[in-house]
Amino acid sequence: MIDHENNNRGLIDTSTALELAESLELDLVVVSEGQDAPIAKILNYGKLQYQKKKRQVASLQFKIQN
Repeated sequence: MIDHENNNRGLIDTSTALELAESLELDLVVVSEGQDAPIAKILNYGKLQYQKKKRQVASLQFKIQN
C-alpha cells in the first residue's frame, strides 16, 4: 500500500488500510491488480477524477486545434 505521502507501507491488511484512509478523510483506491497482491493507494479520488478529466479536455482541445 502507498500512503497519502507516497510512502510505500508494504503489505497491510485491507481493514487497516481502510481505517487509515478514513482517519485521513481520503479514499483507498486499487491502482494495480498484481498477481501476488493488489497495489492500493490512499488519495482523494474526487481530485484524481477531476485532474484526469481536465487532462482529457486539454488533450482533445489540442487535437482539434491541429
